[in-house]
Amino acid sequence: MKRVKQVTFGFLGIILIVVGLAGIILPILPGWPLIFGGLILLSLESPIIDHYINNLVSKNRHLEHYYLKSRFWVRNRFGYEL
Repeated sequence: MKRVKQVTFGFLGIILIVVGLAGIILPILPGWPLIFGGLILLSLESPIIDHYINNLVSKNRHLEHYYLKSRFWVRNRFGYEL
């Protein structure tokens, strides 16, 4: 069951990032929120991405607040341990 969750979150994270990149080019899609959501999903399974995002958001207090809040929501919603 854990492997299915890893693959699902990895797949959804990559899809969100790809659609977010298309959203940067196309003016009708919001690109940055989709990329941000995809990175959060990938950071739950990849310690390398988690470390990179933690370094990135630690430089911006406003972004850090939303990152921690959304990560906490995703972990609680999908049963990840804090």
